[in-house]
Amino acid sequence: MRKACVLAPLLVAAWLAPAIARAQTCSFTNGPTALSFAYDPAAAAATDSSASFTFDCQGGNPKVMVALSSGAGTFNPRQMVLGADRLNYNLYIDAARTQIWGDGTAYPMDGIDRKKTPYVVYGRVFAGQWVTPGTYSDTIVVTLNY
Repeated sequence: MRKACVLAPLLVAAWLAPAIARAQTCSFTNGPTALSFAYDPAAAAATDSSASFTFDCQGGNPKVMVALSSGAGTFNPRQMVLGADRLNYNLYIDAARTQIWGDGTAYPMDGIDRKKTPYVVYGRVFAGQWVTPGTYSDTIVVTLNY
């Protein structure tokens, strides 16, 4: 069964897919929060940010795999969009931003066997991208596989 929630850098919206009857149920109990960046193309370093969410699963197998969609780009890099312009970024499993968070096909998804634990998504906009000023956005679907 899958339940989904939307996590959007700069913008946020949330929804839950209709539940299908099954022994185990999972639901988001907090978030996800918005992942926002204040990007300066002249900065020498990348711009980092993070967002969080919490979910709870009742019954069945306590192991839950969390996948993040590729959004407007691919997994490496993901892209925020403003009209025809693109701003490359990515989402990571770890605070060091070394493991790209994927959907379990091209890149790993993270497995969790804890309930009601805050989960953090680490984001990074890469330095040196000279793009048109404005508000760039992307929509990422968070999927819980259980």
